[in-house]
Amino acid sequence: MNFLKKRIRFFLNFYIRNDFIFYKNKYLLLNDKGEIINSKNKKLYPGKAKSIFLKTIRTIPKGWYLLGIKHKSKNNKAFGIFRVGLNGTPQSRPMYPLRRRWRVVRVNKISSPVLEIQNIDFPFILEELYLIPIPQFFARIRIKNRLFNLNKFIRVQHIKNKKLSDYWFIYNKILLKQKKNLNLISYKEWIDEIEIKFLTLQKHKLDDFKKCKLNFFDIKTIDNLTESKNAKYVVLHRYGQIANYSLNLIFNEICKKPEVELIYGDEDYIDFQGKRYNPYFKTAWNRELFFSDSEYANFWVIKKEKWNYAIKILQKQGTDINFRNILFEVINKLVKDDNEKNIYHFPYIVFHNYEKKYKTYDHIDLYNNLSRNKLLYGDIKNIIPLNESRQNRLSWNCSEEILLSIFIPTKDNLELLKNCLKSIKQNKAGVRTEIIIIDNGSINKDTINFLDKFKGGDFFANIQKVIHLPGEFNYSGLNNKASKIAEGEVFLLLNNDIKISSPYWGQKVCANSLRPKIGFVGAKLLFEDNTIQHAGVVLGIGGIAGHSHKYFENESSGYHDKLNLSQQYSALTGAFLGISRTNWGIIGGLDDIFLKVNYNDVDVCLKAGEKGLKNLFLPDLKIYHYESKTRGLLHGKKLKQWEKEKKIMEKRWMYLLENDPFYSPHLSLWEENYSISLRSLSNIKIRSSEI
Repeated sequence: MNFLKKRIRFFLNFYIRNDFIFYKNKYLLLNDKGEIINSKNKKLYPGKAKSIFLKTIRTIPKGWYLLGIKHKSKNNKAFGIFRVGLNGTPQSRPMYPLRRRWRVVRVNKISSPVLEIQNIDFPFILEELYLIPIPQFFARIRIKNRLFNLNKFIRVQHIKNKKLSDYWFIYNKILLKQKKNLNLISYKEWIDEIEIKFLTLQKHKLDDFKKCKLNFFDIKTIDNLTESKNAKYVVLHRYGQIANYSLNLIFNEICKKPEVELIYGDEDYIDFQGKRYNPYFKTAWNRELFFSDSEYANFWVIKKEKWNYAIKILQKQGTDINFRNILFEVINKLVKDDNEKNIYHFPYIVFHNYEKKYKTYDHIDLYNNLSRNKLLYGDIKNIIPLNESRQNRLSWNCSEEILLSIFIPTKDNLELLKNCLKSIKQNKAGVRTEIIIIDNGSINKDTINFLDKFKGGDFFANIQKVIHLPGEFNYSGLNNKASKIAEGEVFLLLNNDIKISSPYWGQKVCANSLRPKIGFVGAKLLFEDNTIQHAGVVLGIGGIAGHSHKYFENESSGYHDKLNLSQQYSALTGAFLGISRTNWGIIGGLDDIFLKVNYNDVDVCLKAGEKGLKNLFLPDLKIYHYESKTRGLLHGKKLKQWEKEKKIMEKRWMYLLENDPFYSPHLSLWEENYSISLRSLSNIKIRSSEI
């Protein structure tokens, strides 16, 4: 059977990983026991060359192909070069880990082409490799789309003949250039290239600090939690070392912004030999993440008045005076006074943690604190510690009588719609539901008959409606019109290619949407292969926005456990997006004039942020999104519309696209995997979460 499949593949000129052999490689193949083997399926440990060479086991015909690769490793700077012959034109692209990387390649003569993967510093597992023949017109479309995505299409718009060879020349040139522009770096390189340079620039500012530092900071550890008398700010930290110059730098920032009342920074770990590792580059103030993560920060600088206020409150309540409880009371005071804007993050390594010598069982303290402050945060129902030391899963009370209105735009694609509705029916929502199907001009008879039967029925929800809105596809307009007839206290925007797989999903959406100061609520969305499609939106990636942790395995904990922790993001995907009726009205709905199709979800989330609302990612909501079934390559009118709406977003939100408060300025804007990146030193300054 395998032999037959192989013959069919060769007949179709379709090649997979087993059709490639390792070629002139100087490294060892080892199994899990460390024994040398000769298998294609095990880890590759790089030698001095730091490159892997592969070639097809047989010659292949001339033509256009789609080259795809997926590998698991820490090789964040892996770079692939595809050649036909030793002196062939280098056809290259970055090949970062975890997700499939694709690019169009051309084989200009019958040959056995070679793929070289460079910059291999860590063990390398090659999971997938494809070489798929494609027609010339498809190669042309894909190359043009890629040039648009790289923001380089302006360079080829004026090509006179617009031949494929002309596009091909620029496409190759741009992708080859990316080798020099690879800005993903190791932590050691970050220390050398960013930290040391930044400190050098700051040295001339240290004299002012030396004059007054004795009266400015009162340094306290978790064993010394008493009132402060003389200092202006209290430094609170757990077990570890305050990084060199941290207090100097924070002093300089506070002098620029005297309104600072609470500040924290980035951290890493340090071993007994002084080696630093595992950096945590953080977001601006992220209250929901603070609730979920008991190690949100182990180093804080707190204004003396707020510190002493917290100590007195805890003494009066008879509550344990500990690290987290002090922070709770300081934050509670700032929230009550509407001064959360005075909580700042300094995007610089300010503290080196020792390996854990303590445990932070704080979920009881957290529950008691939130229970006492329902008007500030909502009615807490339960807190489940996910492991001994770090993660808390929070749930909030919500009446089962709440009505959730679900908007589902659709046009034909009946099986997708049925699967979506079936998943709603099979997974108990935990609240009453109203489903509004927005038909954008279906013409298939089966679809029309289904929608007619759906009206007024009770097959899937308490209330079922269909509205017919034929005409051009205007995603924003369709949802805005559905909101006019919706009866629910909470709205949920839902794609028809969604499959819900979590029980009580509606209750979680409603409970969080109805909490004070919460704007939009989103979920963890998975592709069909159980890799992550969406876990929050990061601004600036790829130009406008990218999805956090895209293509990570569902079981992965992500960057410092972010895939398991409820937290705030600047934006969330519109494929599954909840919000209260009240806040929808405050924001004004989606932009159905300038952003009819693209980026309307990002735009409306940013508008919510402008209103002081927090957009919340819920990792315990497991949703499948069959995006690939409903999206294709952009071309023609769709491509022009995307380009137009992209420019609107750039003009409207550029200051945020370049500086997402919920993403570190030290992380990559090329990748969604939280790789460390070389970016501007000018971004190292304290920042608040205000949009």
